[in-house]
Amino acid sequence: MPEKILPSSVSGVISSRLDRARVYELRLRADRPVVINYGGRYYFLTPSGLSDSADGAVVLGRDDVHAVVVRATEFSLYAVNNKLVRGYITISGGVRLGVCGDVVTGSGEVRTIKDFTSVNIRIPHEIKGCARLAASYIRDTEMRSALIVAPPGAGKTTLLRDLSRTLSGEGIKNVLLVDERGEIAAVESGRPQLDVGRCTDVISNCN
Repeated sequence: MPEKILPSSVSGVISSRLDRARVYELRLRADRPVVINYGGRYYFLTPSGLSDSADGAVVLGRDDVHAVVVRATEFSLYAVNNKLVRGYITISGGVRLGVCGDVVTGSGEVRTIKDFTSVNIRIPHEIKGCARLAASYIRDTEMRSALIVAPPGAGKTTLLRDLSRTLSGEGIKNVLLVDERGEIAAVESGRPQLDVGRCTDVISNCN
């Protein structure tokens, strides 16, 4: 849980009222109620916990949203601009922040995003064994191609992470994982922070 980047009005409720392991996603919008995906269901976040009603929900200002993005970049927006122009930032542990705001263009290309209006924080989870059935189809008599299709927040990344772990853990099967946003394996200093398998090689932050 990336509590160090969150406003105290949000992190305080999570740490005192909720089970961190069940927090999947946070949606922070300027001058709008904070929404949280908790255990697979969306709620409004209130000072006392969760609610289906927006009445009394925690509301963040534009400065709060901006501060979340700045803290996530360790106070250097320029250093992560190559990711920011694609609409996201990935931080320690594979936590991904989708960022909305004013897009600045030049010569037909996106140069940066400024004046942030909202941030969607996706928190990775390891559910070991969740890909067992999918793996049985993919590796049946031979390795088959597969396409994972599901709505946002349905667990595609979690499934892919466990699929890599499962396939590479059977005997000696080499798996190459292209981790485009650095959220599947969460490599830091050359070491995956999440379990993607003992025979998995990882390329991070490329398309």
